[in-house]
Amino acid sequence: MMNEREMEDLFFGIKMEYDALFKEQQYEAAWKMCLDMWEKFPDPKYKQPLSYLWIEDVVNHGIETKQFALANKYIGFLFISDLDRADAGDREYLAGKLAYEQGEIELAKELFLRSYEKEPSGMFFKGKENEKYRDLVRGHKKAKKSSSNLSAKEIISKAEDYLDLEKYDKAEEYFQMAIDKADMYSEEEQDFIYRNGYSGLGDCYFDKKDYKTAKDYFFDAYNYEFENPYINLRIGQCFVHLDEIEKAKEYLIRAYMMDDEEVFEGNEQYLEYIKDMIK
Repeated sequence: MMNEREMEDLFFGIKMEYDALFKEQQYEAAWKMCLDMWEKFPDPKYKQPLSYLWIEDVVNHGIETKQFALANKYIGFLFISDLDRADAGDREYLAGKLAYEQGEIELAKELFLRSYEKEPSGMFFKGKENEKYRDLVRGHKKAKKSSSNLSAKEIISKAEDYLDLEKYDKAEEYFQMAIDKADMYSEEEQDFIYRNGYSGLGDCYFDKKDYKTAKDYFFDAYNYEFENPYINLRIGQCFVHLDEIEKAKEYLIRAYMMDDEEVFEGNEQYLEYIKDMIK
């Protein structure tokens, strides 16, 4: 049996060869060499530290060559291989890519959300090649073009004034205008604008009792600050009204753990759904 160093030398040597074949579009030979490598891992294969890198290759090359059946065959091993590896959201990101490329958009979004929760910097979503994944999870929707000379933060303030006055159409228009200006600002300022803009849109639709649309907007805001107790509360409330109680409990208890009962002020009736969890 090979020792760890010998296995590393074997794996990386073969990996260089099949990566080169994939680059040259010699897919049949590349896949044969890649899959033969799996057989060289000692059993149980998924417990081998290098197995994670191999599975990562299979999924990425599976997406590249549209060999989804092969990628799907091994994707489950991704979550049980090399468990000593730091859990930084890369597993969810890779599984999300595979789901997205097969048209499973809702599943992809959920996996990408989990990835962002573990790595809020979104390091896996950097670069032009990942733009479609980033836009899916961070909710960059097309907004109404702003002709206002006000700053995005000033526009959000005016939108909130309209919301307080229950002038929902005007509030929505101004939240959308602020979002449209976000790309003009630094990344930190963008997070503030997107979070408050999408959360404000969520409030507009929540007040209008369109809970499904509200939920979608609150999830867009959630992507920019998933530890925000108010946003978690609102998502939980939306799920209550959509009769998805188990999901509601997940977000209501998160809100409670972040800010105790204070975040429920004026919404105390929603505490009823988690009363058995906070005794």
